[in-house]
Amino acid sequence: HVNLGITAPTGSIDERGGPPAVGGQREILPYPMQLGSGTWDLRPGLTATGYGDRWSWGGQLLGTLRMGRNSRGYSLGDRLDVTGWTAYRATQRLSLSGRIAIGRVTNVDGADRDLDPHASPPANPTLQAGTRVDGLVGLNVLLARGSRLGMEIGWPIAQRLSGPQLQTNVLRTLGLQLAF
Repeated sequence: HVNLGITAPTGSIDERGGPPAVGGQREILPYPMQLGSGTWDLRPGLTATGYGDRWSWGGQLLGTLRMGRNSRGYSLGDRLDVTGWTAYRATQRLSLSGRIAIGRVTNVDGADRDLDPHASPPANPTLQAGTRVDGLVGLNVLLARGSRLGMEIGWPIAQRLSGPQLQTNVLRTLGLQLAF
């Protein structure tokens, strides 16, 4: 499968918080605390899958490429996600899966003119990059024709962050899929 998507700049990049500064205005929040990117983003990807009698497997490569800078003078880092998985169909309704996921994000390009990178590490555009490798296991239950309940839990195998960022301790996903 070939994926090609575009994300629109709908999330806010002007969120403010903390105590009011001089003049009663709150400070602009750093990059990780904003709700959006403020840019149009290209989302290309490739997915390959294979199936056997009881086993299935696959791999996926997804990217997020920032298209220019936002109205505050920066663009969030580009992102690359690579994942590989295998699954075993234990019964007609139940399958078990294992997955390795690697995510890499680059630093912010440019800088928000209202953030002081010396005041707080999250406000420093050169401390936003990082790479994480996760190991995950999952359980999928076929509920009824066209619906599936999926559960996955995972933990970071390795994290390399380019600054004092929040680390991930555990990943949990619970989802219901409906097919029409």
